Amino acid sequence: LTQGLKGKMQCDWQNVNVGGDQTSPRYGHTLLRHPSGIPSPFHTLSFSPIHQLKGILILFGGSNQVEFSNEVYIMNWKAKEWKLIQEGSDGGGVTDEGKRTPQRRNFHTSIIHHNPE
Repeated sequence: LTQGLKGKMQCDWQNVNVGGDQTSPRYGHTLLRHPSGIPSPFHTLSFSPIHQLKGILILFGGSNQVEFSNEVYIMNWKAKEWKLIQEGSDGGGVTDEGKRTPQRRNFHTSIIHHNPE
């Protein structure tokens, strides 16, 4: 995002080659960017050229036109690599490790919330 003539904001799109676990095509997902990879209550929105981005992207949920998803992928900007950190499941349950899983969903809202624990 850059500021063009007369102060108007304009998009400068670029392709980024990434590796790792490939996400399936989807829509209705949420995609969050966190600049350090560690949630902070003091995060402020900033726009940077693609070569200056740091931190992670978090992709959650969405649909492939057949079913909803509750998969979670993280992309590390520095490594330019996606990693699947939660595989799809029926959701709303508990994994074998005792962790809760969210329900499958699309067209939802996500936020990064600092947990002071």
